[in-house]
Amino acid sequence: MSAPAATGGLTEERSVQFQDAQGVNVTVNYGMPQPDNFGPKPPFSQLDSNHDGRISQTEAQAYLPLYNDWLHVAPHASSISQAQYDGWND
Repeated sequence: MSAPAATGGLTEERSVQFQDAQGVNVTVNYGMPQPDNFGPKPPFSQLDSNHDGRISQTEAQAYLPLYNDWLHVAPHASSISQAQYDGWND
């Protein structure tokens, strides 16, 4: 198996070539996709759709970066306060 070789691009795509058991050359390309640009985080009130003063994990689904970072923002909690949201850096 050869070492990964950079193929360029902003995705940090890599490529590995090897031979399978039947002697066929196989190339595997892998890497991370470019990050989505979600822009600035929305106001707390926009995500607090039921206006109870907290953002639930379900409400956080409306802003994917918050939902993906939920365990960091709200460890062991089902909702976050405005202070927690304001302190979270997306």
